[in-house]
Parts: sequence; structure tokens; C-alpha cells
Amino acid sequence: MVKFSFSGVLLLSLLSPVFSLSSNYGSRLDSRDDTDPSLTKYTLSSPDGKIKASWMPFGAALLEFFVEDKDGVERDLVMGFDNRTLYTLIRGQLGSALGRYAGRIRNGTFSVPPTYNTTNSTTSTPDGRPVIVYHVPLNDASGRAALHGGPIGYDFRAWNLSSVSNHSIQFSLIDPDGFMGFPGTVETNVTYSLLSGGKYSIEFHSEVLPDGNGTRPETPIMLSTHNYWNLEGWGDYNASDPAATGSVAGSNGSHILQLDASRIVAWDGIEVATGQLINVNNTPFDFRQPTRIGVHVDEAVNACGTGCTGYDNCWLFDYQDSQLIHKGSMYSPKSGIKMDIATNQQANQAFACEGIGFAKLPRKASQGGGAAHPDATYGDQSCIALEQESWADGINQPEWPVDQIYGGKNNRKYYWQSVYTFGIVP
Repeated sequence: MVKFSFSGVLLLSLLSPVFSLSSNYGSRLDSRDDTDPSLTKYTLSSPDGKIKASWMPFGAALLEFFVEDKDGVERDLVMGFDNRTLYTLIRGQLGSALGRYAGRIRNGTFSVPPTYNTTNSTTSTPDGRPVIVYHVPLNDASGRAALHGGPIGYDFRAWNLSSVSNHSIQFSLIDPDGFMGFPGTVETNVTYSLLSGGKYSIEFHSEVLPDGNGTRPETPIMLSTHNYWNLEGWGDYNASDPAATGSVAGSNGSHILQLDASRIVAWDGIEVATGQLINVNNTPFDFRQPTRIGVHVDEAVNACGTGCTGYDNCWLFDYQDSQLIHKGSMYSPKSGIKMDIATNQQANQAFACEGIGFAKLPRKASQGGGAAHPDATYGDQSCIALEQESWADGINQPEWPVDQIYGGKNNRKYYWQSVYTFGIVP
């Protein structure tokens, strides 16, 4: 589940028991206004005009994503704010990049190389390699986990605009050694491209930079994006349900999901990996065939943490090699819009927006909100985040067949790619 946190002073109507106020980094951000360069909006379109989208440097965030539905009506498919200053006050990872490590890290603690023993500051492996333990500031689960890189993750930083054209935009970020507890200085570039044929491409390139001694420290890297999708664009304004509650993943929701994944990562009560894997056979997590997301949602009891019913889980793709191939899709019969997902990643974290309705976040004018309908908000299960990534908290599971450590003497580099293809199913 996403953890919405707030810095500065907001209306009490935005708060609920599941959200938290955060002021430890607010002073750095609260001075931003809509003239700040990091909040500049850049709007691009694909060469054939089938997609129009907007981004800003803050969080390298996707702000809008327009495609036409089966009736030729242009729909904005991603959650966000018209008032861009809200992105600096509410940390909800809306459309942003995630890093340096996406997802939750148990106790905010990991070691390099990965080992079960993270209780001592230093130790060694059986072959004599030194083990160094690192700590990321805790910002989730009442101080029991670090989420999305700690209190100031990649989603909550101002990236630099590297280049922009009619169809592509690139942002870069230098993440310094020791910031949020991570070793090594990491340079990351993300490129968003709108291509003909309804294709949307995202690429991350990360490299650990040499330190003062000319060596490259070893560090974990796991990036992703955090777009909240609704393939109906939250529909037209409905006074009887201004939050469009359940429209995507509720028991009566319309969206159909397919994932080429036979296993999920087992969670504990705070959604941190236990090290066990669960086969999806005869469970609410089986989306190997196209399945309406909400058809079994009420059976997913405690799936998104103790006391939570819904989806916020890490599916492991059956194809684990790092080649760009099709691994999933989502479709709305109401809008006719289908999104196919090709990725080089090994897993997909899917969060079906359970619990976001408490915040009463204002919906964009392009989605039936804005000044015309200020009561229009984003309701529970009215969206879904599909985050391609590696295995959740894999840095604390040394027995798993994944290597999430980069840099080092061989200068291992990080590369992430997903391509989303949008089309119409009559």
C-alpha cells in the first residue's frame, strides 16, 4: 500500500488515521510554488498523435496521459493534481519515479553483500568478504520499514531536465553517497518516449560513480514508476459517487488484468517479504488468464497488510530473463482501452488503491473534477498502480535468485525498461 504523508499545513479533511504528517523535510519543499523550475510542465505527443502526456522535473513525474476511448473521447488515464504544488506537500508517489530502492526494506536495514546477519555493524562472509550493514531512515509501518527509498526518495526530489523534444523527455538525478543511508553516489537518467502505434516507453539507466579513491562502492538499486491507472479516466462526473469508488478494482469494478505470473512474494502483517513464495493456483492472486480485478478482491483478506482487504502484492513473472517481452495487460470494457505491458523486469508490484479514499485528494479537471466539481475525489479501488521491478526486499533474501547489488569493481550498471502499448478493443 502506498503511504501518503504530508508536509506543511493542510486541511484536516485531507487526513485520516492511515496517513501521517511529516515535517522533517517540509521546510525544504514548502517554499516551492508554481513558478519553481522543478514544477514546470512539459507536454509532448506521439508522432501519430495517439498519445499526449505531460511531465515535470519534481519526482520525474507523469502528470497527464491522454488517449482516446472507443467512442473517440479523450481520456486522462493517470491520477494526479492540477495544482502542482500539492506534489511537494503530499508524498503519494503520484506518477513519479521510485528509488533508490522501490518498495519496503525490513527495518530499513540491509547489508552488502546481502546476508541474514544485519545485527552487527560489520562482519564477514564464510569466504572472508567484509559485510557492511546500512540503515535507511524508517518511514513506514510505524517505524518498522523503509518505503521507496526512505523519507526523501527519488519521488520527492527535483530532477534535472536533461533533454526534451516533441516526443521524448529525459530527466537526471545525482543521488549522493550516504543520502538516505545508501552507499555510493548514483547517477540515474530516465527517458520517457511517446512512440507511434500507441506506445509509451520508459527507460532507466543508473551507474555508481567513482568515489574519491577511484573505486565504485557496491549498492542496491531497484527503481520503478508509480503511475495510478484508470483506463476510463475516472469517467464523467457522477454526483451520486464523486469519488468513483471501486471503479477499477472493487467487487463491481470493470478492469480486467492479466499477468504472466504463477507466484507472489509472501508478506508479513506490514507488507514486508517473509522469504516465502506463494503459488497463485486456487488463490485470489491468479491473473494468468484475463480476470476482472474485483471478482475475488473480497477474498484477498490481509493481502495488503493486517486488517486490509485488497491487492498490494508482488507478482513474480514466469519469464525471469532480462529481455523486453510481453508480460501482462489490462483492459476496460467500458472505455475499450487496453494497455499491454512489455518489460525487462522480473516482478510487478500491483497496488489496487485500497485506502486512498480517506485522503479525499482532489481530482483533476480532465477527470471530472477541478473547479466545476470540487467534491470529485479519488476513491478507494478507483485506480491501480502497476510497478515493474525486481523481487520485493530481495536485498534481505540472499537465497533468492536475484542480484540487486550494482557498482563494484566490475562497474555493474542498472537498466530498467517497460513499454506500454495502448489500443482499442471494440
